Amino acid sequence: MKILLYESLTAKHQTEVIKSDLKIPSSMLKMGLKMRRALEIDIAKNTNISLIIGKHGPEEDVKSYLNNIKTKIEGAWVVAPESKNELLNIQNILSDKIWIGSNRAAIATTTKKSTTKNTLLNYNILTPDSKKQHKATQKAYIVKPDDGAGTENTMRVNSFTAALNEQNKLNSIGQKAIIENFVEGQPMSFSMLCFKNSTEVLVINKQIIKIDNLGKCSYFGIKRAEKYLTNFLKIKIENIAENIRLAIPGLRGYVGVDFIVDENNDLCVLEVNPRITCSYIGLSKYLKRPLAREIINSCI
Repeated sequence: MKILLYESLTAKHQTEVIKSDLKIPSSMLKMGLKMRRALEIDIAKNTNISLIIGKHGPEEDVKSYLNNIKTKIEGAWVVAPESKNELLNIQNILSDKIWIGSNRAAIATTTKKSTTKNTLLNYNILTPDSKKQHKATQKAYIVKPDDGAGTENTMRVNSFTAALNEQNKLNSIGQKAIIENFVEGQPMSFSMLCFKNSTEVLVINKQIIKIDNLGKCSYFGIKRAEKYLTNFLKIKIENIAENIRLAIPGLRGYVGVDFIVDENNDLCVLEVNPRITCSYIGLSKYLKRPLAREIINSCI
């Protein structure tokens, strides 16, 4: 089977050299390159699969590139953000190909954080919008783009008035922003392998997120966390993973979930990423498993 491996940031630039004059931060390009290379290495171990690496210049229209390349491939594995419907639009162009990942309905649900949270709330999954997370003395809020990636343009503020001001700032530059309760606790993530009727939690991570004096949130990577967790917490995470699969039909393959372990040891889900995330880097070696093959098999 011939598969297009398309990592959107690196695909849009002519070389793998990270240039300082690009508008996209070099850290994001480097992370995109690391994810793509991790997938390349893992997929190359499958002798029945040949790869085409998506790569075109920034002057080339993404839609034109994908429409041209689709005649040469049978399947596609895409790593792209949900921002501005990018992942959803790519899936639409390649909808007649084998898609290694979640289906269109699941991508549509998870593209906007507000839609994701409403969907999870209907399945009694705790989110920052849950009544349980709202305190009568709520003093801090998070403001972020509804379709943002990671901590992009994410701010912590100390009053609802300040939150409204930050929301208006983002809205004024074309980024629809949401306000949610700030949840005290440990930021974490887990990656799961989703099948039609089951899930498997692959890895659990602590996220390193720092908030500066102005309230700007920044992401500095992860640390593997399983060996530090109690069995009780691991079981909670496994149950949440299965409930997320039930809440969002169509999740398939590798899925990343960001959450907070709050002060009561409850799990508060922040967002669901229906695609490969940076947690994938080094994961096959860490687990000593052929993850790429397992992910592909879960989707075909």
